[in-house]
Amino acid sequence: MEKVLAAENRFAELNAEAFKKESEAAVDEVIKAGKFPPASRETCLALCADKAGLEKFKELAAKSFAVIDGKAQALETPPPAAEAALNSEDAAMAKAMGYSVEDYRKIKEAGRQ
Repeated sequence: MEKVLAAENRFAELNAEAFKKESEAAVDEVIKAGKFPPASRETCLALCADKAGLEKFKELAAKSFAVIDGKAQALETPPPAAEAALNSEDAAMAKAMGYSVEDYRKIKEAGRQ
């Protein structure tokens, strides 16, 4: 009887391992295809916790399209710094002190450095 139980337990372990590998392969394939970001891998694996979840995940992946190209793209030159607009309080302060918006912005920037 113990041998039968041990065999059943081993069979269950092998099935669980095979299912885990199948789930991981499905998720990794979808991430590699750019349909989901790598940061969502654990969430995707959680969706594939059982057979029904894995099937739903595969259906979702089949209906999805690539949104990420999988390549990190560095900018050749950094984008130009955008000039921050003054909020209404800063604009009122600039006006009350007799500064132009541009002069007040320069004063604020100098104060931050």
